[in-house]
Amino acid sequence: MALLLTYIVPAYNCQNFITDCLKGIYSLPLTEEELEVIVVDDCSTDNTLGVLEKYASGHSNMKVLHQERNQRQGAARNRAIDMARGEYIAFCDADDAVVVEGVMTALAAVSQTSADICYFDFEYEQPRGKWNLFAMPEGARNVVMSSQEYLEEYYTCWYNAPWRNLYRRQWLQALGERFVEGLRWEDCDWTVRVYSKAAQVQFVEGVGYRYAFNENSTCAQAPTPQALSEQLMAGQRLLAFADEVRPRLPRLAATLSDEARTRYVGVLRLRNLSKYSKASVSHIYTSLGSEKRKQLAQYHFTRWIDFVLNHKNIVLSLWVLAYPITRLGRQLTSKGRKI
Repeated sequence: MALLLTYIVPAYNCQNFITDCLKGIYSLPLTEEELEVIVVDDCSTDNTLGVLEKYASGHSNMKVLHQERNQRQGAARNRAIDMARGEYIAFCDADDAVVVEGVMTALAAVSQTSADICYFDFEYEQPRGKWNLFAMPEGARNVVMSSQEYLEEYYTCWYNAPWRNLYRRQWLQALGERFVEGLRWEDCDWTVRVYSKAAQVQFVEGVGYRYAFNENSTCAQAPTPQALSEQLMAGQRLLAFADEVRPRLPRLAATLSDEARTRYVGVLRLRNLSKYSKASVSHIYTSLGSEKRKQLAQYHFTRWIDFVLNHKNIVLSLWVLAYPITRLGRQLTSKGRKI
């Protein structure tokens, strides 16, 4: 039998839940000749590697790789992509779960077309245990379209995740698009870059992935100066890609710019920086480099200008109310100096 599907799983300090993730993948109705599982232990400090090796001892189609130093999910995925042999590649994070019906629907559908990427719906867990469904709009269900049509008409940042797709392996490997290594938010621009280079993309109806809330995940952890730096870098990568595609994909460029500014660049606000020491704030800025610092300053200045122009009536009203107070203050200060 042909090797149909390779699942890639980055793993770091996940000894308590990686087994559930693997059980979900191995519940797919595929033989060991049809399925390949590559798990990359990213230098875990708990017993994750031991759990993986024990699980792999019962599955000849499971490969366990070990990183000698922690390089985050990007390096783990890059290494596994290079080794993959299945006709299609899929990703799963160690704390999430695949949904058998949706994955098999996507696998059956994409095998009948020439699409490079096949999308399925996914469910997203909120902090209090509520699950939300993220499904493609009706016009994009069970169809094949060009990537340009998808990116201009349907793309949103909520669909920008590597794990909600199947990828044609030979195409993806030939593409050579690499995840950023050693940084958080490594996938924010990788996924949309890959989308933009596909000839055709396909959409199927049905949930194929469940994204579980994890209080220890990158997004849920309290921000540190290093995390803020890396988040800003992610925003800068998105802004750079938006500039790159703006001539041919103007609506996508606008969407990416908005995502970069609201989700990534916008974190550098006074209320965030006030939590850290002067040295920590200096580290955040120096890590960006002079050109990025300049772009960041321009962005924040532009936001204030936009606010004034878009809310000029509010600004004018506040000025009218504040003027008498500031005038009185100047008069009192002047008299105080004379006393």
